[in-house]
Amino acid sequence: MVRMEWSLNEFFSNGGTTTFADRVAGSLGIHASDIKIVSVYEGSLVVNYDVTVPEGSTTSIADLAAKQTQAFATGGIDLGAPILDVAATVAVATSTDTTGESAPAPTSIVSDGTVSADGYEAIVITKTAANTAIEYVDGVARVKSVFRPNIQTILEEETVYQNVTIKKVIEQEKLDPTIIKIKSADDGSTSWIIIMVSAALLILTLAVICFRWVYYQSKKDIIEAEHRIEKK
Repeated sequence: MVRMEWSLNEFFSNGGTTTFADRVAGSLGIHASDIKIVSVYEGSLVVNYDVTVPEGSTTSIADLAAKQTQAFATGGIDLGAPILDVAATVAVATSTDTTGESAPAPTSIVSDGTVSADGYEAIVITKTAANTAIEYVDGVARVKSVFRPNIQTILEEETVYQNVTIKKVIEQEKLDPTIIKIKSADDGSTSWIIIMVSAALLILTLAVICFRWVYYQSKKDIIEAEHRIEKK
């Protein structure tokens, strides 16, 4: 059983069961005729298939199963879409009547995008909402610690710039983690305000200078005119 992040339409528009069988066969080094597609259905997209070992083959079913597990667990198989879940069951046909016997339980190889096969590192082959919150230390899965301070938010004049986390601000500015000071990130409007205010002040200054020049020039003309009258 393989579950992939795909839709039925995408699956069949990309070759459907024929291409799927060819991809699996290529990764296992067997002929596509040794693969039988049992069912395909949505959820996201699930494909159930059987792999058989032809009579007289030098490869045993156990060897083939191990090879398939390795391919999935190491990311060595490309089925055309991100793989979310893989489970396999090994069944050996015998000449004895096994009617009534229960089939072996499926063995998980990949679970929710993370390798779950025994003997393999639990690496993430497809990121999901669940496994992105998990980290692996020496092969042991641990839930990632997420910084969620219980804080009171206070809006003040200081800035927490865009793309800077609360944790970094606390560490860099040595703030009390119970109180975080936040102001809106600078989107460039502040710079334009400064420029406009500076331009307005410059225009006002020039206006005052021009007014004073006109005033004193007028006064000078009046004084000169009075002097001319006195001389006459």
